[in-house]
Amino acid sequence: MSYRLAITANGLLFAGLFVVLCFAPTVYLTGYGVPVNDSATFITRRAAPMFLGLAFMMWAIRNQTPSPARRAITDGTALLLLGIAATGLYALATGAVGPKILVGVAVELPFAAALLASRNTGP
Repeated sequence: MSYRLAITANGLLFAGLFVVLCFAPTVYLTGYGVPVNDSATFITRRAAPMFLGLAFMMWAIRNQTPSPARRAITDGTALLLLGIAATGLYALATGAVGPKILVGVAVELPFAAALLASRNTGP
């Protein structure tokens, strides 16, 4: 997979997460079996701009040639996705969420792998 395709796909994923988290937080929460309350909705909406910023960052670097800065952004983004997957698995193991979290994990892991596999390729 090319770097540009991997980074663009991640940008689209993050843009989609922004939209859902900001405008439909209850859909996101109930999808994973998390009880919907004011606190959960607040935190979900509060996280949304982070994903908008990440989407913008992915768009901004999609044509960059390999460099230490591009690698740092790519590796950091892969680490973010791996961390989100790990927290999802932990939440499942502790009973905080339902098994539908595995759908999220099944998306996050390949997206992280695509970034790591393409980080040294051309734009």
